[in-house]
Amino acid sequence: MIFIPAIDLMGGKVVRLSQGKKDSAIIYSDRPQDVAKRWQDMGAQFLHLIDLDAAFGIGDNLRIIEDIIGLGLKVQVGGGIRDMAHAARLATLGVQRIIIGTRALDEEFLDGLLAEFYYQLAVSVDARGNQVAVNGWLSDSGREFFDVMKYLAEKKVRWVIYTDINRDGGLCGPNIEQAKTLKDFQTIEFMLSGGVSSLTDLARIKKELPFLYGIISGKALYEDKIDLKAALETLK
Repeated sequence: MIFIPAIDLMGGKVVRLSQGKKDSAIIYSDRPQDVAKRWQDMGAQFLHLIDLDAAFGIGDNLRIIEDIIGLGLKVQVGGGIRDMAHAARLATLGVQRIIIGTRALDEEFLDGLLAEFYYQLAVSVDARGNQVAVNGWLSDSGREFFDVMKYLAEKKVRWVIYTDINRDGGLCGPNIEQAKTLKDFQTIEFMLSGGVSSLTDLARIKKELPFLYGIISGKALYEDKIDLKAALETLK
């Protein structure tokens, strides 16, 4: 199980949103490359980058993403990937995993991406209770969490990021009980995001969710709730 620091990019800065709300942004740094280098120096080998400008349709942070890849870090990138051209551009930059969200429910689009980027494609499943949210978490899809997971398993999606929206940015602990249902989908490699707030949380996840590939955390790192070196050690 690996620990993956998150860097959310907006306006060229490192920010964190609460439950995906744009007006909740807290700025942690105006030098994302320095933040990435800090995590690298502390032992991180993989980063989770979200391009919020691309997600909101107001620009992108591709130059910064390219700079971070240039440090020798592996990255997975999400945010605003709504067509094949955007996915292809990220792949050309050297992105290891390309993350899509809402568009995964568009079967034709998902099939096209799987045909072109099977080993690189990750799907972010963002749940509010038993409902999967869409449109930047603004509305429910009308599809239940378990049904969406079954659909992705049938499509042979390899990587899935599960986020409990109600816990994202809240530092209130992860939704362990719902995450336990993921073990039914043994063909998928899962990453857990949302609510991770302490080394105690990490130890509990390791014990109760040993099937997970990785844990993604952002705010807990930036607010010094979790020390990265200690997190990496905990999950060994």
